[in-house]
Amino acid sequence: MTIQELINELQNAIDLYEFDPDTKVQIDMLCENPDMQDTYWNISVDASAISPPRFFAINVEDES
Repeated sequence: MTIQELINELQNAIDLYEFDPDTKVQIDMLCENPDMQDTYWNISVDASAISPPRFFAINVEDES
């Protein structure tokens, strides 16, 4: 997914599905092994990559 695709999906959530822009975002980890599935709320964005190839990261901290 590109940054623009992510922006578009988030904008659709607001415009089409009427999410409040202040709604908290969660990340659901979906795996074939149900024991590995989990939901994460502590999310941050990392745009600090300075060397090519540059990547944009969404970091998730496991609070367990």
